[in-house]
Order: sequence, then C-alpha cells, then structure tokens
Amino acid sequence: MSLAIVPLRILRAGARQALADLRPQFLGAGIVSVVLPVAIVMLSAWGRANSPDGGDAFFGSVLAAGAVGSFCALAVIKIANEAYQDRVGGALLRVKILPHGPMIWAVGTTISCVATVLVMQCSLMLAASLLMEGVSLRAGDALLSLAVLLLSLLAVAPIGFLVASVARSAYGLMAATAGVVALLLTSGFMIPMVQMPLWLQRLNCAMPFYWAGHLSRWLLVGLPAWEPGGQFRPVLAVGVLMAWMVLGFAVAPFVIRRSVDQETIGSLSRMQAKIRRQTGM
Repeated sequence: MSLAIVPLRILRAGARQALADLRPQFLGAGIVSVVLPVAIVMLSAWGRANSPDGGDAFFGSVLAAGAVGSFCALAVIKIANEAYQDRVGGALLRVKILPHGPMIWAVGTTISCVATVLVMQCSLMLAASLLMEGVSLRAGDALLSLAVLLLSLLAVAPIGFLVASVARSAYGLMAATAGVVALLLTSGFMIPMVQMPLWLQRLNCAMPFYWAGHLSRWLLVGLPAWEPGGQFRPVLAVGVLMAWMVLGFAVAPFVIRRSVDQETIGSLSRMQAKIRRQTGM
C-alpha cells in the first residue's frame, strides 16, 4: 500500500467517526451544551452593555468579542472529556487492536470536537454582531473570522490529548479541567489583560487562548484598550497560534500512541471497579 494512501484512509475513517459523533450532538439533547455557553456569555455581555470601558466601545461588546476567540479553550476540555469517556467505556482498548486505530480515533475526535466548538463560536459571533452595539461583522471579514477561529481550534486541539494522557482518573480530569477554565477566565475576555498582575499577563501571553481572543477582538471590535501595550498585534497572534498548531500536531501522535498503549484489559477492569466503588454501585 502506498504511503500516501494511508493518511487519506485514516482521514476518511476519522471523518466517518466524527459524523457519527456529531449527529446526536446537534440532533439530540447535546445541542443544549452548544447553546448554553452562548446564552450565558450573551446575557453577561448584555448586562454590561451600558458600562463603558473607557474607550468608544462598551464593556459588554468587548467581552462578547473576546469570548468568540477565547472559547477555543472549550475544545481542550471537550477532547479531554471525550478521551476519558472512551477510556472508561473501553473504546480506546478496542481501537488499540485495529490497523491505525489510535490515529483514526484521534482524527475523528479532533474533527467532532473542533466542529462542535466552531459552531458554538460562530453562533456567539453572529449573536454578538446582531445584538451588541460596537460589534461589527462585515461581509468581507466573515471568511477571515472563520479562518481565525479554525486556526485557534487547531492550535489548541493537541493540548486536549496531552491533558487526556495526563489526567487518567475522574479527579485528575476535574483538576485539569479546572486549570483550563482558569486559563480561559484569565485570558483577557472577561477582565482586561492590563488589569491583571504582570506574572499572569506573561503566562497568558504564552498561551493560545489569549491570542485567539486577541484576534477576535481585533476583527470584531477594534478597540485595543484591553491589550498589553494598548495595540493589536495580529501578525504576532497568528504566528503564536501557528507555532502551537505545528508543535502540537508534531507531538500529538506520540502522546496518543503512548496513551493508547497503556490501555489493557486489567487497567480497564480496575478503572471500572474503582468507578463503581466511588458511585456506590
């Protein structure tokens, strides 16, 4: 078999898996998990709509615009949760014995999680542009905004697999999720980055979540008052996100294979028995 054909077959198989995962997400009760974060952000932004942030835009508008990009962090949480559920359910053990099974599973999980969060971000962007004063989405910027959102999601997706490989228990997953949420909340979309301690600014400037929100604020609001230095740096933001994406996808295959190789019948039985004890079943 040609080496060029193998990645295409993995991609096609992963896409079929993603399609099967997305049907219940958007055609069933799973749609609530997509709509709820959008509603929460819009209600929060609407409540602050009359509170100016010192520039010519409203606080709520900048909050909503920043959330559009920073919400890429939810892809990390979703991928880590999907991996944990597949580990507990035995799916990872099953894909371990299939030809190219781990990579097909990883591709399918990436596509389904990225697509879900992308729909969430696009919904939030559309709602903010229609309902929030100061947020504008011009027709010419729509494709650019979509490209920025996709880049941000691909930049953070490998982090989800890294988190999943480290957090192999329910408590570990909760701790890791809390850490990602903390980074999301301090990424500059709720509180201006310039109001945070210097060490926290430096930490977030090294993470992709801040730069994703930085780009969405640049595209949708154009008010740099929340940014360190008082100016937008779109070229630097794209460079940071691309660096995370390239480095992440270079490391991810090794992390995924190592994580799947650790799955055995014995480890699965011990994990399921531990969960039954914790839940009293």
